[in-house]
Amino acid sequence: MKKTLSILVLVFIQVAIYATSYCLQGTIGKYPIYMSFEEYDTDDEITDVRYFYTSSLKDIVLSGNRKNKNYIFTFDKEKIELTKTSASSFEGKWTNLISTKSLPISLKNVNIDTIKNPFDNLAMVKKMKEELPYDYIKTSFIKLNRDSTQVYKNKSFVWLNESHCKMSFFRLANGFSKQTLALINPKLDEIHINEILAQLSCSSQWEYNNKGESIEYSVDISYLTENLLGFQIFSSWFCGGAHPDFGTQGYLLDLNNAQSYELEDVVIFDKSATTREKGGFDAYSDYKLIYFAPTIVKLMKEEHHFEKPTDENDCDYTDEENWDFVSWCMTESGIEFTPYFPRASRNCEEAFLIPFEKLRKYKSANFKYEW
Repeated sequence: MKKTLSILVLVFIQVAIYATSYCLQGTIGKYPIYMSFEEYDTDDEITDVRYFYTSSLKDIVLSGNRKNKNYIFTFDKEKIELTKTSASSFEGKWTNLISTKSLPISLKNVNIDTIKNPFDNLAMVKKMKEELPYDYIKTSFIKLNRDSTQVYKNKSFVWLNESHCKMSFFRLANGFSKQTLALINPKLDEIHINEILAQLSCSSQWEYNNKGESIEYSVDISYLTENLLGFQIFSSWFCGGAHPDFGTQGYLLDLNNAQSYELEDVVIFDKSATTREKGGFDAYSDYKLIYFAPTIVKLMKEEHHFEKPTDENDCDYTDEENWDFVSWCMTESGIEFTPYFPRASRNCEEAFLIPFEKLRKYKSANFKYEW
């Protein structure tokens, strides 16, 4: 038995696959860039190859292969040829495949501790420095500019846009206490940075990033009390591949402690209700399928008088399968729920309101605020 175990251990050691992740800085000609990729000791294919110019921050995604110390990265319109000159540096050339123009390229490992990031105060960015150095570096170049001011329920919100892409988002301003500003605006910083990174990385091996406009955003403040702030982000994107896509993300923030509430923190349709983070996916999925979807369809039929369509091509809002994993948004009148449809019927996705009075009996006992 011991001999068998020893053989198995040796087999596992022999088949172990080791990945090396690179995060590099350097130049193409005179233009500063940062690049990242991964290589495996058992494969000549190089994965997750991307780089950005510091002037634009938009990812260019390439496919890659290596032979010994020589690397070739390609995209539809360009090719990068590198030779590994040491454990931490590469030299080679970049070529425009249309004009055949070539420029020298030189890269070396980044010392992440030398990067000065203006968002180092954010917990998300601190974690990014440890786990996602390429994204951490990119955030250090983000530049936010004041765009406009909005007044909502006698409170002021300042909108900021980013210099390298089209993603405008708000921060709290006049009318909120200093304590609330200090607590909530860093949370809004994190949300904004995540959406900016999504916009700047929206490219593929088949598509360049479209001038930082590959994702169309719409942000709406929808709910405000002394204790709560509700808003939603609608995004529509095409980052290369077969199909464009879209989706809505709703947020409900506690202005007293910056907690972000999930739907199950606010309304529950059975005592088994749990969030994905607290109960695990299986328990969360069971609740959604067994309790949430049937109840939400019942409420929708009562409020919007949905009936099963006679034409199979029409939107079926009575089908519980479309209501298990919904998007939601807190509004001044109630909660809007958006069903999820298969790709062929995505045009059926629209928000439907259920007023607070019909949801009140389902309010979570742990949710301490009144609607």
